[in-house]
Amino acid sequence: MLKKLIFTVVSCVLLFSIFEVKVTAKKTDNNFSVLGKGINLKNKEVEIPLFQENGIYYLFDKLYNGNTVIQVLDSNNKVYSNDKEKIINDKKAVTVYQNIHRINEEFENKFNRKGIKNMESIDYQNIAITNEVPNSLWTGSAIAINPKFTPSLDILAHEYTHGIIQNEVKNNKVQVFQNEAGAIEESLGDSFAVLIDGNFTINEEAGSENIIRSLSNPQKYKQPANYKNYIKTEEDNGGVHVNSGIPNFAFYKTFKKIGDEKTAKIYYKTLVNDFNANSNFKSFSKKLEKNADDLYSNKEASIIAKIWKDIGVN
Repeated sequence: MLKKLIFTVVSCVLLFSIFEVKVTAKKTDNNFSVLGKGINLKNKEVEIPLFQENGIYYLFDKLYNGNTVIQVLDSNNKVYSNDKEKIINDKKAVTVYQNIHRINEEFENKFNRKGIKNMESIDYQNIAITNEVPNSLWTGSAIAINPKFTPSLDILAHEYTHGIIQNEVKNNKVQVFQNEAGAIEESLGDSFAVLIDGNFTINEEAGSENIIRSLSNPQKYKQPANYKNYIKTEEDNGGVHVNSGIPNFAFYKTFKKIGDEKTAKIYYKTLVNDFNANSNFKSFSKKLEKNADDLYSNKEASIIAKIWKDIGVN
């Protein structure tokens, strides 16, 4: 009744070494869903769907006609479950489930996107809560998250966006983004996290002392905000996590100048159609301009052009 899936790391928030996550995924050829309950990190009791099999209730949900499956896994890589009643008492697991469910809803409502793979094939959205990672990462097929990051909607949205990028970017078999392309990829993770949770910091839900990045003020967290301060390094695939501050700041300025709805549509179109491993800041900004003009007008395109020029990208 169970099958094993093995995943390998592709990209992450702060972790740069190779790591393997092994998880078990339940078959989805039956439909024993029941309405259960869970307790989240806010100590609130919420209704959640559970999967019932042989008297055990699993934290397991199907979306989009069963083509997308959400599974939250514990440190032993087992789906969280209860063999006595229809309630999941692990607050971190319930919170992660709620956040992943919300991320799916936001991408559907904002972009008409159905899951990471957008209904192209069965989409196992496995989220493993594990101390084996110091923060969080997209493994190439799953999200691994340290327990201390489980309160954060934006952290999960960032990793979810990495999954979308992997499934959208063509002609990039290894899915490793370096230098400016890597900084853009990391920035896209932060940008779509902002579009979902509505603020410009990352990981604030774990406490203000745990914020790791700010799109409105990258320098506060030791990131450059201008291309003249781009950090050249061979570490971290060319400094992708530090130099993401530059496109992050451009996104913030765009959001403030033309609004969240227009910014969201421009960035989503650019991610899906125009971003790849050969992108750099200049080419990416030009695609944003073009898509702004195509979707709206030359006014929005000119605003974006000025923003990128102001941060040193000509």
